[in-house]
Amino acid sequence: MLEADGNGEDTDDSVVGGPAVLPRVRWSSLSGIPLDECGDTVRASGSALGDSGIDMLVELLASNTTVRHVLAGNNGITSAGASLMGKLIVTRLVGLESLILTGNRLGSSGCQHLATALRERCDLTELGLGGNCIGDTGAAALATALAGTTGRTLTHLDVSHNSITSKGARSLAAILPDLTYLNASFNPLGDAGAHSLATALQQSEADLRIVSLLVSAAALSAEGASSLSHAAASCALLQEVNLSNNNFADEGGDDCLRKVLRPLRKCPNLQSLNLRSTHLNARSITAAEDAFRDLGGSLLHLDLGYNAIGDGAVHTLLETLKKLVSLSLPKAAITDQGGQGMADWLGRNPPLSLLNLSYNRIGPNGLLQLVTALESNATLQQLHLRFNPCGPGNDDHFLKSLSRNSTLTRLDLSYSVGRAGRWRMRW
Repeated sequence: MLEADGNGEDTDDSVVGGPAVLPRVRWSSLSGIPLDECGDTVRASGSALGDSGIDMLVELLASNTTVRHVLAGNNGITSAGASLMGKLIVTRLVGLESLILTGNRLGSSGCQHLATALRERCDLTELGLGGNCIGDTGAAALATALAGTTGRTLTHLDVSHNSITSKGARSLAAILPDLTYLNASFNPLGDAGAHSLATALQQSEADLRIVSLLVSAAALSAEGASSLSHAAASCALLQEVNLSNNNFADEGGDDCLRKVLRPLRKCPNLQSLNLRSTHLNARSITAAEDAFRDLGGSLLHLDLGYNAIGDGAVHTLLETLKKLVSLSLPKAAITDQGGQGMADWLGRNPPLSLLNLSYNRIGPNGLLQLVTALESNATLQQLHLRFNPCGPGNDDHFLKSLSRNSTLTRLDLSYSVGRAGRWRMRW
């Protein structure tokens, strides 16, 4: 079904979701708490609880033996509320497995309250503290507490958006070898912080378990990112690396990307790589061709958006990465020539299911080739072409080609010129 879409939401570049914002609540019994279908998860994010609401929640959960996961992000919880949650962690008969407190106002003191509780008892496998301004002091308290526990179970840790510097990174390095998931994005770790994390991985005597390493917007240069890559080469289970929003062009020249990627060739299970907005260009992509080729055997998801890589780099990527399921190249300086290359590739039915080419320079000819390729393509499910100068186009040909495709569920041409450019297809 085709629908006109003129709301201007940039939905192709980001996924907006999660629990709906709930009205302010005050629960008098456990039956009033928003639980999931299984009854083991409290979903109270965005509920305007504040510390008083947390006090009531803690009281209701104290004797409960069913709830194992608490999602309480974006509730205005402060250090006082964190202290209450700490008491629940220690005294509850059945331990919590997940505690998500992202987007609150815990501060370093609130993190210290939680750390004190976790030092005494830690049943948690997942802890979400992103966006709480815990800083280096909170990071140190948390790492010290977790490193001092025996048989610790924590595997997933989110400390993104917390103003953690290289000093805090040195503290977190002590617990990194035990984690399977670390999100340290949007913290000014710098290259020194990256080196601390890398050293922890390289010097660990235990088998590394890290699966996802997210270090986006961490003030890294190519040198810092490369140190992490070299350390990650010993992580056999590694599947996801996010180094986006860092500046690789500061050092390394055209060879900067190759230095970052080459060590990752030793990660046999690497499936997802995000290098969005890392100041790359066509020359850096070409110089890394051999590294991309070696990654082609496992890599399924690649994001190189917001890098001016141009049409020539598109050819390099298509020739080396044969198993991609999703490829995101918004604002990558791609023109009709690159669109033609993409069309030829789609015509060969690669496994690709999502292609994002928004904010590029693909004109009417490039659009025509892409749409024509859809007639024979049986794999692509989503194609995003927002803000491309596609021109008036031939709507009859456009719709005729789409009618011959049975797999595409979403086509976004919002803010392109002409009637066809106003259409978005979704089922």
